[in-house]
Amino acid sequence: MSELNLTELRLAIVKYWNVTPATLELRTAFSGGLWNRIAPHDAGLPRATYMIIDNIPNYSLGGDPTIETLRIQFDAWSGSTSIEVVANLTRLITKYFDDVKLTVTGINVILFERVNVIPDRDEETNGHVDRIEYMVKM
Repeated sequence: MSELNLTELRLAIVKYWNVTPATLELRTAFSGGLWNRIAPHDAGLPRATYMIIDNIPNYSLGGDPTIETLRIQFDAWSGSTSIEVVANLTRLITKYFDDVKLTVTGINVILFERVNVIPDRDEETNGHVDRIEYMVKM
């Protein structure tokens, strides 16, 4: 298998979120936007962040390491003390990213497979945050 270019994967996620007509519902619900790792303080709420949380390379005999699986985490920041609000935002992320297939430099990212949803609280706003983890497999 080919090595997965992480920069191009990030670009594919942003393009899917921002350009795909079907994801207009996401863009509307997350008026504060989608941000890589950390959102600016003035980004507004609700917003989403995403980050690669692990990308351990696979080693083969006599070859260079390749990345064939990794985990990505999306955070749905609601800014609301209502669990229902963040649950609805999380449902939107899972609606559009569960089992999505993206193309990265000719490589089909075969599967975004959801592995976890972790509820949390934002200490700054006291609002709810859900952390949605995906295993991405080539």
